[in-house]
Amino acid sequence: MQRLLRRQTESRSGFTVELFGRMTAPAGWEGETHRHSFWELIYVRNGEGALCFSDAQTAFGKGAVFIVPPLLKHRFQHNISGGKADHLYVGFMVLDSCLSLLLENSRLHFEGLSEFNEIDHGFGRNLDTFCRNIRGNTFNFHDLRKRFEAMALIGRLANILAGMNAPLLTRMPTRRAELIVGKVLEFIAHNLDRNIDVSEIATLLYLSPHYLGEVFTREIGESIKSYHNRLRMQRAADLLTINITMNVSQISDALGFESIHYFSRRFKQFYKISPSQYRDSKR
Repeated sequence: MQRLLRRQTESRSGFTVELFGRMTAPAGWEGETHRHSFWELIYVRNGEGALCFSDAQTAFGKGAVFIVPPLLKHRFQHNISGGKADHLYVGFMVLDSCLSLLLENSRLHFEGLSEFNEIDHGFGRNLDTFCRNIRGNTFNFHDLRKRFEAMALIGRLANILAGMNAPLLTRMPTRRAELIVGKVLEFIAHNLDRNIDVSEIATLLYLSPHYLGEVFTREIGESIKSYHNRLRMQRAADLLTINITMNVSQISDALGFESIHYFSRRFKQFYKISPSQYRDSKR
């Protein structure tokens, strides 16, 4: 009735995929109450019934998606008239303590994949394709690239859920916010040589861009883009002052600006004088 395949794979961004599985059962089947040490993404390919917790139960139909957190006891109960049950699931661990806090004690239920598309266009379709591949035995679990694709899918899901749970921001302990800001500051410090986008950092941290921006601005007092731009301009000023062997064009290239004209315009907006005038004023 159950087919499990454990292939633990760890990402560099705070997730491990612990288990892929498929469960099929006849109509009217009831499972045993159980719990996991990992998060569980459940996709109901077929069947009707209820997912029962100790204090409540949630009815489901074909196409439903559940997110069950670790250590929460639950069991499946299928309707006699609901047809054969066919569930697909992925067990995964969230290593990022901040995200764990955001999703703490949640038991999320989506009646269909289309609900995801309203938040992240195309995600529901990608999730459906992924689940179909598992169901059809076409997913190559031994392919490292495929397993990382699965983690990317889980990452996008976590990003959606974190955004949906953004109101919990006010309950976040200061140390969690400091952890997030510390990661952003480290990322910026290593990426002064190019333009960056908030969504890029949010994806790496598996947080929504809006939520990440709120945390950073509240703690630092300015936006991520503003802070990144200020550090790039300060770095440019340092190079103009200290490294006299580099001309303005070389400094522009070193900081990843698309052209010297764009760099000069941004520099003048920040310091009110051109890069050449700034260099001359420091001699």
